[in-house]
This record gives sequence, structure tokens and C-alpha cells, in this order.
Amino acid sequence: MAHRTYTDKGGITWEVWDVIPTRAGNVSEDLAGGWLTFESGEQRLRFYPLPEQWDLLRDWQLERLRRAAVPVAKTQR
Repeated sequence: MAHRTYTDKGGITWEVWDVIPTRAGNVSEDLAGGWLTFESGEQRLRFYPLPEQWDLLRDWQLERLRRAAVPVAKTQR
């Protein structure tokens, strides 16, 4: 699992990591190939499908993905 941190133009710091499900039967077909999770404070977003080599993207490219991501509820760990 790759992990990145970046700060958007508004000064908000985002943690970004990939999630690749181990059992495709536990998630929808859309998510079976994995997704990116963006998290800042209480906000969590999901972008899918998982882009290849996303960890090599520039911050502005991650920001584009974050803006296209959908909100998801945070779960207790």
C-alpha cells in the first residue's frame, strides 16, 4: 500500500493511500480493482478506479483526482 501526503491550494493537508481489496466478492464490481482514499480531518473521499502509478503523480494531479472523488463515511479502526 502506497501512501502520500500533499497540501492543496487552500492549505488543507490530505493523506492519500491506495486500497486493493483482497477478496473481490466483498466489494462492488466498480471497486474490485482498488481505489484511492483521500483523508483530511473528518473528511474521507474515494476515487476509483485506481490509477496506475498514482504514487508518481504530481500534487496538482492528485488534486484533480481528489476533486473527482466521492465522499465516504469514516469507519472506526
